[in-house]
Amino acid sequence: MKKKKVPRLKTDKAAEAFLAQDLSELDCPQFKPARFEFRKVDRNPTTSRRP
Repeated sequence: MKKKKVPRLKTDKAAEAFLAQDLSELDCPQFKPARFEFRKVDRNPTTSRRP
């Protein structure tokens, strides 16, 4: 039985429609781990003002 690949989804609506279907035949080994880095944002308004 051939597994389905994940298509390129260009819109949120397309992604929602894809996730609403049966994903049990999805080819999961095609996914690779990803790392994300988030930059710390200083929310203090006095540090971002310049004279």
